[in-house]
Amino acid sequence: DFLNIMPLLRQNISLNKIKAKKELKLENTKTFGVFGFTHPIKQNLELLRSWARVMKDKNAVLFIVGENGLLDFNEKLKNFLAEHNITNAYIVGWADDELYKRYLSACDVSICLRKTHLGEASAALLDCLNYQTTTITNFSGFEDCAIYIPKVSDDGHELDAALLKAYNSDDSLTKIAKERIIKKHDPDICAKKIFEFTERAYSDPKELKCFKNRILVDISAVFRTDPQTGISRVVWQELNALFQSTTLPVIPVYFDGHGYSSANEFMLKKLALPFSINDEKIIPQKGDIFYALDFSVMYRCEPEIPLLEAHKNGFFDELKKAGGKVFVRVYDLLPLTHPEFFPYHAGELHLRWCELLKDIDATLLAISSRVESDLKTYGFSKTKTLSLASHFKEYKKVDKTSEPTFICVGTIEERKGIKAICLAFERLALIGANAKLIIVGRMGRVDDDFRTFLEQGEHENIIYKGFCSDDELAELYATSHALIAASYDEGFGLPLIESGLPVIARDIEIFREVLGGRALYFKDNLELMNILLNYKNISLLPPKNTRTYKDVAKELLELFGV
Repeated sequence: DFLNIMPLLRQNISLNKIKAKKELKLENTKTFGVFGFTHPIKQNLELLRSWARVMKDKNAVLFIVGENGLLDFNEKLKNFLAEHNITNAYIVGWADDELYKRYLSACDVSICLRKTHLGEASAALLDCLNYQTTTITNFSGFEDCAIYIPKVSDDGHELDAALLKAYNSDDSLTKIAKERIIKKHDPDICAKKIFEFTERAYSDPKELKCFKNRILVDISAVFRTDPQTGISRVVWQELNALFQSTTLPVIPVYFDGHGYSSANEFMLKKLALPFSINDEKIIPQKGDIFYALDFSVMYRCEPEIPLLEAHKNGFFDELKKAGGKVFVRVYDLLPLTHPEFFPYHAGELHLRWCELLKDIDATLLAISSRVESDLKTYGFSKTKTLSLASHFKEYKKVDKTSEPTFICVGTIEERKGIKAICLAFERLALIGANAKLIIVGRMGRVDDDFRTFLEQGEHENIIYKGFCSDDELAELYATSHALIAASYDEGFGLPLIESGLPVIARDIEIFREVLGGRALYFKDNLELMNILLNYKNISLLPPKNTRTYKDVAKELLELFGV
């Protein structure tokens, strides 16, 4: 067995809760505590919302002890407390070791939540159990010794119930938790496990089979500057699915100016984990799988093709000598097929990129059959189609009797055809038609007049939101009647499947591939106008999409041969 479980060590402590409460002036109250980074992933705001609903008027105090993970988010928490006049909750901020232990000692109930977690241990959670607090958590594996809630839904009713249950709880769970710490996390027990494991490795090293493969996932674009596009969302979702779908080491890497290094610090910061691990130089070894998941060509960055620079420095030659494989995600070849929509040198960069992919003998994973066909046109033979998926949930249907609301999602650029959609909605306003357009996406390459038109927001029926987070986008999808996709060409068209909405789409080949017959197609603005004017009389179902990122990860691992 190469893998063994080695619990985090926790030294058994003696507790003086009365003294700690007195020092912190918390006598005669039920004290609730949160320990660790303040960050959206820790669901601090969801907790405060629940606290305002069910605990605001109770004889209880909530304190949040920990470093500010994000300053803007911390201000958001403070503003929430002020706006809702919550006087029995406060943010302590960072605490040194002595103060941290004092708050732990005074705590009756601790809350340790994560929006998502990948099986990582929580040091703060173990501290809470060790200090004999009744603990509310959604970390799996602690169902027997804590008030366990698998997730916090949008209305927060599970957390409301958990807070009330904890408020009225006895110390039965704390005794079970303390027993767990003593039996599983005592330093002597952990040291014995480590000793036995290393002795077995020394006596029979053949028993410990090292991993055959590492999966090196290139995330250089989001590492250097998050482009805030649908593709960056694909990168995070595919990476997350790979983490969950294999026991092989999945290592996010970035171009470091010469070759590649592990993105340890970057990933820890993204996950809001209070640890530090140095980035390490990646030296190709037997069985390595290099997967270029992110954008491979980065306009106006230095260098613009990181893969090419790494190749010049010998990285892929070393990988080939070690018996490694190279896979590259290809989102489109639009700078070659439609150069009119891109910077003047984009086509030249993509031609150099294509030559590079042949030099390093990469297997190319196209996001659609259309893209794979383009690759074959440019002379590639090692290609596969691996289509995209969606992580967005299904939305409740909105009432068609309400004002028709349409949404358009994508980077604001000429190729997306957003200007044509706006012209249609301007015309609708002039003839008194009741319809609203919401536009979501970062500002890209558009003329100054159209940029001003969107940013000044002078049209009541056209609302430009700019770039939105996944949560914000989900809310907009949930309140829209249909999605409009007017691109003149695409590699796929991610919003088509992620929105869960009926789709009105320009009649182009790729949209036909993705949507089939489950869409309303238009060839020009006149046809689009006719559809919008008659939308309430049209019965249109959203496209079916049951494909998840776990499906993508499974197919990836099969293609990798692991």
